[in-house]
Amino acid sequence: MFRRSAALAIPLVLALGVAACGDGADSLLPEDVAAEVNGEEIPADVLDGIVTAVSAPPAEGSEAPDAPETVELERSVLSSLIQSVIATDLAADEGIELSDDEIAALRDENAEQVAAETEQFGMSDEDYLTYVLLPNALVQELYVEAGDDVPDEEIQAAYDELEATGQTEVATISHILVDTEVEAVDAITRIAGGESFEEVAADVSTDPGSAANGGALGADVPLATFVEPFAEAARTAEIGEVTDPVETEFGFHVLRVDSLTVQSYEDLEPQLRQQAAQGTAQDLLSTAFAEADVIVPARIGVWDGEIGGVVAEEAVGEAPDAPAGTDATAPAQSTEDTSDQ
Repeated sequence: MFRRSAALAIPLVLALGVAACGDGADSLLPEDVAAEVNGEEIPADVLDGIVTAVSAPPAEGSEAPDAPETVELERSVLSSLIQSVIATDLAADEGIELSDDEIAALRDENAEQVAAETEQFGMSDEDYLTYVLLPNALVQELYVEAGDDVPDEEIQAAYDELEATGQTEVATISHILVDTEVEAVDAITRIAGGESFEEVAADVSTDPGSAANGGALGADVPLATFVEPFAEAARTAEIGEVTDPVETEFGFHVLRVDSLTVQSYEDLEPQLRQQAAQGTAQDLLSTAFAEADVIVPARIGVWDGEIGGVVAEEAVGEAPDAPAGTDATAPAQSTEDTSDQ
């Protein structure tokens, strides 16, 4: 992904995993240049403007940010700017470019965002196009082309794997979890007597996560997520009807299955192709980051291809933290603690 300060609105695109580092020497960099990337200069005023905007002014009576904090912010912002240039270069190498009409449309579609963020971050419209709008649009095109290049056989194999592991069978289920069969029967009796499933779940279910949602475990959750007695009861349940008590290692469940679907190849093919495209695009970007010729001011740090960013010289090669915002496009999984019951 494009690494950035949380306050800097450069969209995150890919999780990086590369293994090289750039040159931290800055003897050839003029004072008005923040970095040189594959021979292209990033103006210092672009970096300085964003850093100044992102740095909150100290409250009255409080101390200004320490110098190390400022340098760390510079590294984060400069990483995003460098990555933008490399992504744009990669797109050009792959024959991906936007026409003048497409660039104009990109500006128009994002006019409000551009107006707000150029003011917020002290960037010109052209700088915003260069370092934010254009690279992200080009990376999205890279995704599309990467997806088109994935062989159908690879997509079919991915679907076959999902099918073999039960991931294509999905259901929308609500449940009530209690400790004993007597309590489960009591819950069923209350529902038969006119109380709603949701009310009873909220009242008696020992699964706090789903109880707060009327017993709902999520939409289109793979049955393979659940333990087998629960999954088998869901397979055989009459849609929309309350089941008899179902015992699992977690207790006794009362289920209501609102939908049960076996997702076909045609249903999942776009999603699977997108996943494959992400992998291909990540590989391309990883290589581009690793091979980029990057020079940054030594006072800020060095370009470390292993994490795709600018780091302190002594931190080169250290394992990065898990990237934030990674878009998982695997079949939906429930987030409840008891979703695998």
